[in-house]
Amino acid sequence: MNVHTHTQDPTLCQVPGGRCLETGLRYRSGRIVERVRAVRRSLTSSAPPKVVRDLDERLHGVYL
Repeated sequence: MNVHTHTQDPTLCQVPGGRCLETGLRYRSGRIVERVRAVRRSLTSSAPPKVVRDLDERLHGVYL
């Protein structure tokens, strides 16, 4: 797992939870990361936009 203290991808902050995920990773807060997962689960779409897919990729390997 790669933990970044600052994102270089500004599009990640365009999706709900993107900035929160960065904060959760920075402070190694499982509580924040789980809230981001909950927000992601609430976003339903058969074809999610690229920023949502990017968030999915970031969340996939995160275990705190």
